[in-house]
Amino acid sequence: MDIKRKIEKEIERKRKLIEDSEIIMEEVPKHLRPNQEFVLEIYKSQLEALEQELMKLEGEDKLESEGKLKGANKSKKEDILVNKNKLKDEYMDLENIRF
Repeated sequence: MDIKRKIEKEIERKRKLIEDSEIIMEEVPKHLRPNQEFVLEIYKSQLEALEQELMKLEGEDKLESEGKLKGANKSKKEDILVNKNKLKDEYMDLENIRF
């Protein structure tokens, strides 16, 4: 549950940051506004991703409490390791390209 609490805290922090940024947006000079709007959109997309991750964790907790999710966590960890290794391999491939 520690991960769930961390995500909840980060969601609250992002919401406050977005709220403050929207208020400050009115004071930002016109020539800087596009950059500020771009950053605000990034914050909003990060918030959306965190909210989706929280919903996913809550769904897993519900399934686990019902006894429907026994070995899924192990396979999930294995999938993460496999994906991490794939990314590392792709990075190594890009590193070896010469121009």
